Amino acid sequence: MSRESDIPGLEAVSVDVDGVRWHCRVGGEGPPVVLLHGWPETGWTFRHVVPSLLRKRRVYVPDLPGWGASDKPADYPYGVPDLVEKVPLFARAAGIDGRFALVGHDWGAAAAIFLTLRRPEILERAVWINLGPELLSPFRPVHIWFMNLPLLPERVLARRPRGYLERIFRWWAADGTAFGPDVIDAYAAAFEAPGAREATLRYYRSVRRMAAKALAGRLRGTATPRQVKVPLLVLWGDRDPIAPIDDAHALARKIPSAIVQPILGAGHFPQEERPDQVIRAFDSFL
Repeated sequence: MSRESDIPGLEAVSVDVDGVRWHCRVGGEGPPVVLLHGWPETGWTFRHVVPSLLRKRRVYVPDLPGWGASDKPADYPYGVPDLVEKVPLFARAAGIDGRFALVGHDWGAAAAIFLTLRRPEILERAVWINLGPELLSPFRPVHIWFMNLPLLPERVLARRPRGYLERIFRWWAADGTAFGPDVIDAYAAAFEAPGAREATLRYYRSVRRMAAKALAGRLRGTATPRQVKVPLLVLWGDRDPIAPIDDAHALARKIPSAIVQPILGAGHFPQEERPDQVIRAFDSFL
């Protein structure tokens, strides 16, 4: 990543996690919080909300394996199960001793969801942004279908990667002004790095392995638990076209202990489209 993708107040470090180098931005003092990004972004997506967190927390913002400035091994098992295994190892390798707060958006939220449900003993609290258990399946949204087609995604992503990313941001964001040419350029530069496109396809194609279990959970009505064992905040852009706000309302009904807060006027990227609202939610919860 370039200097334009730095986050003020944080220092860039490398964290070795089982032989794979995670690029991470670290800074601040206080209880630790780890922020996990999604696609097509990097840890830079949290640049607007980090300054408020630095007032009270030690902040860790990694680029997930395969993306940003982190390593992109060709033989890496990209997918949610690996993130669930490796995020706790990353936390320890980064120097976090004890429980930590975990914030996740998109793919980062998928990891945060499973860690909240399966490893509550390592978490102080959790924040899920624009994703819930009902969406952890290969059946929607439509771009997952595209990523799982044979050959076509490779050709599209190789020929016009910046154009494809720009369409994604215009489609998924309710406020396109949050993604000006300089922002798209930064994300496109990261996506065009050797190995990033291949890693992206492997992440999305890994959902095939989750298909049967996800479908069974939906049919049984057990995809979303009735309770969680750590304090939980769910933030959701109320104009998200790929993860509809109805899923947030369903979460509020199914997990009464969760704080479910719509982010008004935001699409799929609340931390970039409406950072002021996200900052207020973080200030209250974190």
